[in-house]
Amino acid sequence: MTHEYAIKIVQEMDIIGPSHGSVHDDYDRVRRALDKQPDAVAAMNALDHSKMEETPQGAAAHRGCHEILRLFIERGVQMDLFMAAAMCKDDLICETIDRNPQAANALGAHGIHLLNHAGSKATARTLLNRGSDPNYIVYTPCGWTPAHEAAAQGRLDILKELAQHCPCCIAAAKGTTPLHAAARGGHLETIRWMLNQDIPAFAVGTGSCWEGKTPRQLAVENGHWGAAELFNACY
Repeated sequence: MTHEYAIKIVQEMDIIGPSHGSVHDDYDRVRRALDKQPDAVAAMNALDHSKMEETPQGAAAHRGCHEILRLFIERGVQMDLFMAAAMCKDDLICETIDRNPQAANALGAHGIHLLNHAGSKATARTLLNRGSDPNYIVYTPCGWTPAHEAAAQGRLDILKELAQHCPCCIAAAKGTTPLHAAARGGHLETIRWMLNQDIPAFAVGTGSCWEGKTPRQLAVENGHWGAAELFNACY
């Protein structure tokens, strides 16, 4: 099956959005779509993720939707590296990266780094030990890295693991920092932890929505008043 034919089937199934698992009946919607379309699994396996912004399995992987990922695997969808990271299949991760070391810094749906698919601190550690780089630049204009993404998601567990492996990944004093990312999302625990690590609180962001703004300004701009109060204490 060609990628072009496969994507036509997947588009008709309309399951990429539900595969994020953001609504409580998404699992049932995905299951019904798989039941209805006999070529669903073959189509998903034929997709070339490099030619798409996101596949159904990529959507479930970067959002950590384990129930939907298990459904895909039970139905015969081939497990890729991003799915393995989300499901904490560390043995498969090691085997894959040992065969292809460059895969340690692979980018999945929306250009999200493999590290940000890790379903646990232990899996993040496995990836780091296999060469995943917490300072890998995913998006140049604002210097976006896996540390930024972890902060943006409020994944403090992962952020701590990245920082333990490479303290400099959260310690930038200028430009768009992981603290900017956490502030924009209003992730209080993540912000509090970074401030307690003496991360500079007044860096001025660069690029896109970050340009010229401090973390506190981003918190206020997005209505995160509790986060803004944490920064007030720094003055």
